[in-house]
Amino acid sequence: MSKRTRQSAKKDDSDDGNAFVHTQLVALVEKIERDANMVGDFEASKLRLPLSSEDGRKLTWTKLARMIARKMENDPTSTDYCWLVEANNASGGSKRSEGSTGYVHMLKLTGKSDKWQTHRVMHILRNPGDWARIGNKSNADHELHVAHGCGHGRATNKGGRCCINPFHTVLVDNKVNQDHKGCKYGCAKLCPHDPKCLFTWPDTGKPKECFNDPSRYPPESCPHDRPCTHGAVQVLVLDVEEDEQ
Repeated sequence: MSKRTRQSAKKDDSDDGNAFVHTQLVALVEKIERDANMVGDFEASKLRLPLSSEDGRKLTWTKLARMIARKMENDPTSTDYCWLVEANNASGGSKRSEGSTGYVHMLKLTGKSDKWQTHRVMHILRNPGDWARIGNKSNADHELHVAHGCGHGRATNKGGRCCINPFHTVLVDNKVNQDHKGCKYGCAKLCPHDPKCLFTWPDTGKPKECFNDPSRYPPESCPHDRPCTHGAVQVLVLDVEEDEQ
């Protein structure tokens, strides 16, 4: 979606953005309807928002779901896909989100101190039980990190894109988070993480099917329209197979 298209979408209140992502987020919002920690009068530092508002001007969970769905840069059709959005200030250099390092900050809370990284908001939305651990900035456990199983949680270049799919995240300590980044094990069969990492194309966010099958190594040739094979990973797989013989 081009910048001009996104700007037009903001003006059209009937536009829900990516239909699949919006449907998923609305379902998650409905599940937290009675969660006293997350639903109530607006408190940005505690990540507490109203469920909806009559005038449509206040930031609510329902409005946030639409805002995020509108920002999709790819076209996800399942929860296995990466949900890619433009990253602010990737590798330094954007006044509009000072302090960001390749992640995406939530839009317009109450001020700079109450900005939230979007992937954290999304993780808590899907995992309300983690609110008590990381959802209140005054007593959050700063030793915990939201790790991305897809390896695309952080953009590495200015203007790059990163994944905010809450079905790809897990709450872990820093050591495990570092091991998750760009999973060095190459494929689901070798990946030791729980849940296993997902291997996706960075441009479309589509899963590499051959790499996500935990029962086998990726084949040397692939039947898919876009071959899943990847040179560096294939060398790793072949080395392992030779050791087993």
